[in-house]
Amino acid sequence: MVLRSGLRILFAGLAFGGCCAVWLGGLVQSMWHGVSPTDPIMLAGSTAVLLVAGLAAAALPARQASRVDPMPTLRND
Repeated sequence: MVLRSGLRILFAGLAFGGCCAVWLGGLVQSMWHGVSPTDPIMLAGSTAVLLVAGLAAAALPARQASRVDPMPTLRND
């Protein structure tokens, strides 16, 4: 459950960031010569790096949550 909520935010951010990157790519192209706004290698590479970082950030709290014993937690509530 913890991992799923983290991944939902991660994929929403990747989708929004990818759309903004393509949309604002024209600005980068006008500033730097020789840069394509929709360079597939660059988009895939940055998406992969962000995906790995997001998975690590979501997996660590999920791992901690899986180690909690549910009975004492439910008794306290």
